[in-house]
Amino acid sequence: MRSRQSIAFMAATLAAMLCLTACAQPAPTAPSNQASSTAGQTPTGQGSPSSSTSLDPTGSPTASTTPQSWSFNFVDGADGFTAIFADYHDDGSGLESYQMDQGVKAIPDDSAKRQGLYIAGANRSDDLFMGYWKGLELGRPNATVSFDLSFQLATDVAPDEGGIGGDPNTSVYIKAGLTTVQPVSQMEGTHYRLNIDAGIQSESGADMKVIGDMSKPTDSGDSDGFVLKELTAHGTAKTDASGRVFLIIGSDSGFEGFTSYYLTDIKLSVA
Repeated sequence: MRSRQSIAFMAATLAAMLCLTACAQPAPTAPSNQASSTAGQTPTGQGSPSSSTSLDPTGSPTASTTPQSWSFNFVDGADGFTAIFADYHDDGSGLESYQMDQGVKAIPDDSAKRQGLYIAGANRSDDLFMGYWKGLELGRPNATVSFDLSFQLATDVAPDEGGIGGDPNTSVYIKAGLTTVQPVSQMEGTHYRLNIDAGIQSESGADMKVIGDMSKPTDSGDSDGFVLKELTAHGTAKTDASGRVFLIIGSDSGFEGFTSYYLTDIKLSVA
């Protein structure tokens, strides 16, 4: 029979072994809050606004716009431009007295042999408007846009040339603009009038601004024939419900005589 001391020793040894086993087990890990810290976060690139997104005054997001540009040199035709005449009446002879003419033609006296939109007319009404327009698809319905326009005007009118009623140079005003509606010449009373506001002769209108006149450049000297000069226009316009605008360039004459000119190298940027 074992002694009480032996039994006590064995019990103490067993207890010590049990303690060592328990102490070797890893301690329980505290609950992680990682899931709660990531819940509700939007992964980058999935639904978060990009740096190019802005807010309109109402707080709604609006996409940034990339400038759109066009260039026309009429090598292959009119490029969709349409001639328009206005501010004239029926002369009773099929408008023969107005000597209206238009089309794509080679620009005379141009060493680069460029093509241009030619337009001509006699100002029997003392207020003849003539020019060209073209519709452009912007894809931004009912949007306000800014534009920069440049083009070359070929004219044969000397700066000091005199004329009838007004001068053929400074009394023939060049105008340009972008409009929301398609330009149309329609009968109002006894005259054909534009359906847009182009102003009256030296005055600008809401849709077209005066940007120059028919004078040759002052540095052209006494050179005969047609000389090219650059004209520019800048402004804002509003697109229609389908995202279109209409570019129009023309002349508004206070000279009671015949005027002809060419338009070429038309460049337009819209943002």
